[in-house]
Amino acid sequence: MLANFTDVYQRIQDLNMTYVDQSENMAANQNLDNAWLLICGFLVVFMQAGFSVLEAGSVSEKNLTNIL
Repeated sequence: MLANFTDVYQRIQDLNMTYVDQSENMAANQNLDNAWLLICGFLVVFMQAGFSVLEAGSVSEKNLTNIL
């Protein structure tokens, strides 16, 4: 009977360690997700600025303020 309690206790400890490992991985994944979103946000801002420079170069100077 005592062996059964020890087995159950050991299984509970194994499950707790698995949960801790998964929560650490989830925190690392969340940090990577946040970094990826920031990088993509910066890229979008710079793409918009680059496209406005492209448009500004393709029109005459008197129409420059109309496209920006």
